Amino acid sequence: MLCVAEGARILGDIELGRFPAEEDLQEGADVASALRRRAEDFLSGFRNDRAAGCPGFVLTPMAVTDASVGGVAAIRTGFVLETVDGRAVERVVIYLALHDGTLWAVNASAYVAEGGCLAPEGADFSPGELQELEPYLDTLVAATPLPDADASPS
Repeated sequence: MLCVAEGARILGDIELGRFPAEEDLQEGADVASALRRRAEDFLSGFRNDRAAGCPGFVLTPMAVTDASVGGVAAIRTGFVLETVDGRAVERVVIYLALHDGTLWAVNASAYVAEGGCLAPEGADFSPGELQELEPYLDTLVAATPLPDADASPS
């Protein structure tokens, strides 16, 4: 996890998760297509979850685009959850990459403190802060090497 601060105030964090690579992400597979499917599954899962748990809000997916995570080819996507009048109450950006036989996910989440569907969970950005950070986030994620899959989390 990486914390982002402005002065002494922590704005939010960027998380790194790892998952076993399934068969479609093994050697010789069409990894780019498999990562795109994962990204679409991610968006579909959140669309269904927010439709059930956050009625009255509108989820707008971000495009699934090519990206880089630590120099490894990756996929970037996310979504914005808004009130019917267009006020962002949640924003999520996620990068997915296959490295060293492991599926890596780098994500940042943002929630409004009041009037949203979900409450912030600790060090979460506001949707506006995350949106402002996104161009820098793309650069930071692209330049930060991923650990080896067998490295123990710290």
